[in-house]
Amino acid sequence: LRRVRAAEGEDHPHTVEDMIALAKLYVRQRRMEEAEPLLLESMKRLREAALGGGGSLLLVCMDSLAGVYVEQEKLEEAEPLLLESIAKCRELLGDHHPNTLSKMTQLAVLYYKKGKRGEAEAGKPRMWIR
Repeated sequence: LRRVRAAEGEDHPHTVEDMIALAKLYVRQRRMEEAEPLLLESMKRLREAALGGGGSLLLVCMDSLAGVYVEQEKLEEAEPLLLESIAKCRELLGDHHPNTLSKMTQLAVLYYKKGKRGEAEAGKPRMWIR
């Protein structure tokens, strides 16, 4: 990551991709406190510089950050990320795509963890498909 930052610059897509990759490695190692700032910075850069801001790289970043928040029991922070991710995924991939359905299931699980069983039931993928 340091080499890419030095060679390409802070806002280059390769730098952001490497930040996300390192954060995902930290997540696999259960190092959520280290992953969170990398994902937050990556998401900020993607949105500000429009480095694939509406595409798959932003979705990966949002999903990873939502997962970190769920692991940290920061459910209120995870919910808007999942909702935005679902909306973008539906727009890019459609309602029936496996990634869209998976995100809907993640949201239903989140609602269940928050004690919102009614919303969890309503959020099941089969109920969200038009």
